[in-house]
Amino acid sequence: MPSLSRCRDLLVLAFLLCSSLLAQKFDATWTDTIYPGGEGAAGEKWVTIRVVDKLRGTPIAGAELLLIAESHAIGGEPINAWRDVADEDGFISMRVDKGADEYEHWSWLCVRAPGYCQHMRMGGFDDEVVALSSSIAVPVQVSDWRNQPVAGALVGFCSGCGHTPDLVHGVTGVGGIATLPGVDILAGIADFYVVHPDLVLGYDCHRWFPGKQPVVMRLAAGVVHRGTVVDHDGIPVAGAVVGQSTVHRGPWALSKADGTFVVSGLDSATDLTVHHNNREIIFACLGTEGLRLQLPKPTGERTVVVKVPEHLYALDLQRREQRQALREQREAAWPKVLVRTVGMPRDGSVKLRTKHKSYDLDDLISLGRPVPIPDEEFIFELSGDDDCVRIITGNREQALQDGLVRLHWFADTLIEGRIVDQDGHPTRATVSIEALYRTNNGDSTLMKTEVEGALSIPVTLEGVHLLVIREDLSGAVRKMPIDLPLRGDDVFIDVGTVTVRERSQLTVFAPDGTAFEEGEVLLHRLGFRAWEFASLNGQWWGPDLHAGDSVEFAADLEPPTDLDVKQVIDMSSRFKVEGKGPWTFQQHAGEMLIDIDADGASVGVTVGATYLALTGPTLLRGLEPGAHQVFVSSVGRQSVIVAIEVPAAGRGRAHLKLALPQRQ
Repeated sequence: MPSLSRCRDLLVLAFLLCSSLLAQKFDATWTDTIYPGGEGAAGEKWVTIRVVDKLRGTPIAGAELLLIAESHAIGGEPINAWRDVADEDGFISMRVDKGADEYEHWSWLCVRAPGYCQHMRMGGFDDEVVALSSSIAVPVQVSDWRNQPVAGALVGFCSGCGHTPDLVHGVTGVGGIATLPGVDILAGIADFYVVHPDLVLGYDCHRWFPGKQPVVMRLAAGVVHRGTVVDHDGIPVAGAVVGQSTVHRGPWALSKADGTFVVSGLDSATDLTVHHNNREIIFACLGTEGLRLQLPKPTGERTVVVKVPEHLYALDLQRREQRQALREQREAAWPKVLVRTVGMPRDGSVKLRTKHKSYDLDDLISLGRPVPIPDEEFIFELSGDDDCVRIITGNREQALQDGLVRLHWFADTLIEGRIVDQDGHPTRATVSIEALYRTNNGDSTLMKTEVEGALSIPVTLEGVHLLVIREDLSGAVRKMPIDLPLRGDDVFIDVGTVTVRERSQLTVFAPDGTAFEEGEVLLHRLGFRAWEFASLNGQWWGPDLHAGDSVEFAADLEPPTDLDVKQVIDMSSRFKVEGKGPWTFQQHAGEMLIDIDADGASVGVTVGATYLALTGPTLLRGLEPGAHQVFVSSVGRQSVIVAIEVPAAGRGRAHLKLALPQRQ
């Protein structure tokens, strides 16, 4: 941190002594660093944040801030960004307006650190404290229109719009899987991109929670466009962006040193756009191979359309009409067979697909009419509830021989196991499958049934859900995250012997040692949003806890009677789950009275992973006893770092009282 002159030290010492005669002794370090709650001179724009570990609340030294400008992002390209890093306390204070040294244009902000997921926002962060989750590796499986795995596909992850670069990317192996580390799939924008010569551009946001199942991206067949970009004199142009904006991500490609380009990801022959030297040139293209895109001589226009000569366009149209007529004649000659479905969901549908065309079969099947069978590779695509899809490979020879194709929907997945009480005896229980989080109407139950010891439940679900078991006799509850496999014909999951105990695995207490009678306890788990579950008389019936989780809660305390303060803030206490349990946690009982003089201006106070905007004397409750660092700042005032000891319950409260001098 920057040091001050000797005169300023004496002035600050005078402020400190005059304002803390009645306060607890503490160590104060004065600094010119701008913390959250402060800012520079008028007209300046600063990013002032603290970066912390999401589960522990501890600062992340060396975390990196990237300021990123939007552009026509190319998959797999490195990130070009204006950067800064956090100090040893996890703070980043960076001036980001045009008057800043080495200013670069930007619109997106990204915070990241080794071993953590990224945090990305547009224009500014929502909070003064940015909490990063530990890194999670997300498997992504890419398959083609036939549902076959695709090797060699580039898979990227973007947490901004498609005009921002990949934060991480990888290439699929033989099984069609690429594993991407550091992906925050719970971010506001969490898009995966897939680029491969045989596929259309992949572009989608997927819900995923840690489990056995990968994110699955099944993509239709694509059409590659190849050619050369040259300038108006016929000289090859390197670094031109070539493609088509089907989505923000394009697909786009960069022309090489010899002007050549390869654009993958389009679904048909189409026009192409070239971006070069702040110009947009749109080319009407005939065909997909051997394209020569010659940039017109600059005239000052930002957007130019290069049309195909009328006689060439007419000739191309004639050829396409001829090809379409031949295609229709060929399809008309296809032999027909009956197609029937077995076990399809009520709102299910059936399509027949070839590499580049799809045929809806619902009407033909419902009316009992025969279906044309292609003379090329084809599949049947059965769609059901919750975006569930079954692919059945077509066999023309067998279909014509049998004269009938029977398409079977998935069999139910079986959840098997055994439910016993705390003495190991089979017990009667109500078992339900619930979504991980409440829906908008508050109902998360997807199915419910009664069992007597033996568990054998058919379900039509995939992915991570909650298995909730409520013993009828005691009312005790057991909640278990369960990862349901992908659907199939003989799919089951065995949960083994599940014991339902009368006492919950977690008991929570208020600061005074009484039961946390009624309130919400948050469960934090890597890769999941925070779960909120009710506590009743200290008993917490949330999902099974395991090492690495943390729980957070704050009791609703009575207001103090011995203080006249502007506000009272009850800080939540967070505890890391370790060992095998059962666990008992008591909310911290430390208190700190903060009284900062800044001539009535709002004061920013950062304590651990919490930022507070204070406008007068404030009592903080629920602090962990022991040493704390408090970072204080205000607009136009000098910042200060205070090292202060919070006494244990019953031994008084910490008292932080000082005045902030004007910034010199």
